[in-house]
Amino acid sequence: MFRIFQVNGLAERKKLLVAQSDVHRQTLLVQVDAAQRGLAQFKQRFALLGISSLALSIGASVAGIMVARKHPTGPGGGILSKIFSTFSMFNQAKSLFNRFKSSGGEGP
Repeated sequence: MFRIFQVNGLAERKKLLVAQSDVHRQTLLVQVDAAQRGLAQFKQRFALLGISSLALSIGASVAGIMVARKHPTGPGGGILSKIFSTFSMFNQAKSLFNRFKSSGGEGP
């Protein structure tokens, strides 16, 4: 008779563990979903910061080229700095376009 009570106790304990496991699984799914949403918001907020800093550096390169045209340093002077500025500007523009292309059109 004692053996039957022991088996019933184990069966109830097993049901309790299964129920607890299900609760923990559901809780974990909710937490993972919240973490994924938070990460998506984080990426969206800081993507704008990255794009704006890149646009600012491109703008500085263009402004440098414009200023160099108005204030030449002499005959043939400043051509090397113009070449480097232009090269830098195109590299920055290329990385900007690559960033847009790699984002795959993700939107809010």
